[in-house]
Amino acid sequence: MATRERSLRVLAPGAGREIDRLAQKGLAEAAVEVSFEPLVRGIFATDASHYQIVPGGVVWPRDEAEVLQVLEVARHEGIPVTGRGAGTSLSGQTHGPGIVLDLSRHMNRVLRIDAEGHRAKVQPGAILDHVNAAAKEHGLHFAPDPATSSRATIGGMIANNSAGAHSVRFGKTSDNVDRLQVALIDGTVLSTERLGADAWAQRCSLVGREGELYAGLSQIVESRAETIRGRYPKVMRRVAGYALDQFLPELEERTLSDIFCGSEGTLGLTLEADLVLEPLAGATALCLVEFDDLVESLRHLELMLEHSPVAIELLDDVILDEARQNAATAGAGKVFQGQPRAIQIVELVGDTAEEAAARAEDFAADMERRSVGTARSVFASQVEQRMVWDTRKLGLGLISNRRGSQKGQAFIEDACVPLPYLAEYVDRVLTICREEELPVSVYAHASVGVLHTRPMLDLHLPEHIDKMKRIADQAFEMVQEYGGCWSGEHGDGLVRGEFIERFYGSEIMQGLRETKRLFDPPGLLNPGKVIDPPSMTEHLRYQVDGYGESTQATAERAQFAYEDQGGFALAVEQCNGVGACRKIGSGVMCPSYMATRLEEHSTRGRANALRLAMSGQMGDPREAMASDELHEVLGLCLACKACKSECPNAVDMARLKADALYMRHRERGPSLKARLISALPKVAAFSSGPLAPIANFGQSLPPVRALVERFGGIDRRRPLPRFSTRRFGKGDSVRATQGAEPVLLYADTYSRFYDPAAGKAAVELLRDAGFAVTVITPGDSGRPALSQGMLDVARRGAERLYERLERAGARDLPVICLEPSCASALADDLPDLLGTERSQAIGGQVVLLEHFLVDQVVQLEPKADHLFIHEHCHQRAVFGAIPWQALLPAGSYTLSDAGCCGMAGSFGYEHADVSLQVAEDRLLPNLRRAQDEHSDLAVVAAGFSCRHQLEDEARTKPRSLAEVVKVAGQ
Repeated sequence: MATRERSLRVLAPGAGREIDRLAQKGLAEAAVEVSFEPLVRGIFATDASHYQIVPGGVVWPRDEAEVLQVLEVARHEGIPVTGRGAGTSLSGQTHGPGIVLDLSRHMNRVLRIDAEGHRAKVQPGAILDHVNAAAKEHGLHFAPDPATSSRATIGGMIANNSAGAHSVRFGKTSDNVDRLQVALIDGTVLSTERLGADAWAQRCSLVGREGELYAGLSQIVESRAETIRGRYPKVMRRVAGYALDQFLPELEERTLSDIFCGSEGTLGLTLEADLVLEPLAGATALCLVEFDDLVESLRHLELMLEHSPVAIELLDDVILDEARQNAATAGAGKVFQGQPRAIQIVELVGDTAEEAAARAEDFAADMERRSVGTARSVFASQVEQRMVWDTRKLGLGLISNRRGSQKGQAFIEDACVPLPYLAEYVDRVLTICREEELPVSVYAHASVGVLHTRPMLDLHLPEHIDKMKRIADQAFEMVQEYGGCWSGEHGDGLVRGEFIERFYGSEIMQGLRETKRLFDPPGLLNPGKVIDPPSMTEHLRYQVDGYGESTQATAERAQFAYEDQGGFALAVEQCNGVGACRKIGSGVMCPSYMATRLEEHSTRGRANALRLAMSGQMGDPREAMASDELHEVLGLCLACKACKSECPNAVDMARLKADALYMRHRERGPSLKARLISALPKVAAFSSGPLAPIANFGQSLPPVRALVERFGGIDRRRPLPRFSTRRFGKGDSVRATQGAEPVLLYADTYSRFYDPAAGKAAVELLRDAGFAVTVITPGDSGRPALSQGMLDVARRGAERLYERLERAGARDLPVICLEPSCASALADDLPDLLGTERSQAIGGQVVLLEHFLVDQVVQLEPKADHLFIHEHCHQRAVFGAIPWQALLPAGSYTLSDAGCCGMAGSFGYEHADVSLQVAEDRLLPNLRRAQDEHSDLAVVAAGFSCRHQLEDEARTKPRSLAEVVKVAGQ
């Protein structure tokens, strides 16, 4: 048994169904991993929609047997069960009042790739990108491609019948499924397959549960076949209700897979899936067609489709403008030129790169001849194409990144309208939104008539909730008028469920009810979805009693301004649940989630926990913000700041965590650990130099380490960094020579007192590059205090720091930093904490050494045969990726291609085991490979803590960049 139970108090108000003691006992006896903790339940109460339903418990099954055990307990005790993958539903399908069954943590393997048969067998929690990585080795892929592919699970795609940008070529998930193994609520495990008419009839005649299902479904459909033929829309993208039209008697082949695809987990739970794989395209090229009018861009889609593109995706000016500013998509600014009001991204394929490029050029020429668009640009480069698609995938987040509480909301975004009527439909919707005085954004799958139209609403306000309902009703009537489908790919869920009967009529609705009873007689699988759904205005996450008052009271105690997002509360709510932080094996965000695979350790999980605490849903918000439960969730945040750049909504969890820690200190007083770590700069200043040998000896003694572990939380297994006998400071400056450009080099705590060789090497490198270097020592950056939430300490130090920086000339000269975490404090965190003009101005002068050298076009040469370079998290998050090709010769270096090193300042000393898990995710394995390949390898890391992680765990001696390179030609 692995029960994480500490308290059975209900999240209040607005909690879901409490699981009684007998049911808890049954789950415990089933030996499944289960949690009844209120905060964990609250974290699973939301997805990427604007809804919230708190479950009674969360279970993480390890295999099929445990899924069946949970269903048995649920059936016996009458507990609802909701299956969940990545929880990225935009319609509110993946939360419910009983048990949430998270299939993503353990049941996530790619079981087999059958290259010859073009098939893949996977578990329901397998991530789409991981499936495609395995299939790519055989020149294959699973073709449906939702924008959430980095975390979308196959089980979730089946439940939702997902499609994506290339559905005009490959269709929906149901078109690409060969066979499913599904668990029903009664314990039946059903294996589906595609059957001809005779084989189908044979199944209908079977005795037992399987025959009952085949015969029952046939009877439901055949008894109302004419109505189904007339009422089901004739568009390819349709997922409303259940796919009864796929079981009409005249069809030559039928498969029960089609009833489960798009059923939102209301009929059964996928245990395994056999997927159909398609050959990868030989090559692709893009043509971007610009328009100065959004509606005009939709009038030419049928002309564009004459060229057989595999995708046509629309981006409007809202997304394009945000893409140019957002750190996660800044590179797209090099691709999206000009100021168009809309762009159609048209992808064409060929057997070779030349053929694909030629097809794109032909397409562009044809569009020019037909006067389609104001400009047409062809991109054959894989790098440029990736920038375009990355921006498209982050479209939802970019819309939500708008400052303030008024965000683009998903409620009419899923309509599928036949192409001949699409422009007219969008024009009418835009008119409605103008009449309601609401901005709106439109983007996505133009090729198939599924445009994600998002009016911008503030769902804290009752009047905006009324506007949402009015717009939905009007848009729904138009979609019916044009013969479209109200649910094109995101499903019904809570947002569109109430429209199903209006859409299909009472006769088909009765057939849907009978289908639900046939497969799930007690009605326990994901209740309230498809059948008997609540109104779209119920269960809204911001409409809990007292939400606004509690949230405002909490926000008033925050110390950071969160200037870019409008304050603490909106910075927390900036997380819209799209779950980009759940990706595995790429990027940096979120290191602890990659290590534990627990939702509470994702950026989204932490943001949800903060929202619940600040809004009074965990009791008094003052106590909740200081609670052990909240800070256990926040505790494994490494404060890497990767979410600031990799999250499309720029959620800066490091800053939010610092404020939450500050609020805890205000209620309970700072811990000894927080005081000790915040005092590190003073300790280092005292202990380095002449006292270093004594200090180093003392801190290595076992009794001292035991005391530090007990009272300071520093794991005794981790070696502490050694103080230096030599200090780096003003005396290491280089006098100006004639023509040399003056610069300031900031001596941080680490280069001053621990690793002066890094500072001295930087001075020499800058001198050789022709700069006059003044080393300045204005004081510590405040990073240790910031990391511990000691914001009063950080503020007092920052006020003195910027005053001294100003006296040193920092308003007029670049302030070059060596340590990325200190640079991010100076440039990003402290200016927002202080809010002064001086801190903002000087923060704008801060630059990391590597970026400065790139800006100055300095060419470097390695002193070793090969460099292995690991970039610091803050380096990438705040200052952007370094174009190493501009600094170093091609072939002279290898990037670690890893996320966080796992040390993250004091984190690795406090959480040694998780720290090592993070390092072993990619960094250490990649380093070992590089060491095997290069005999003369220099390991480079800008961060002091990164260097210590590598030294401790890889038994190597990492250096700063300046120590292992020289200016080219010298």
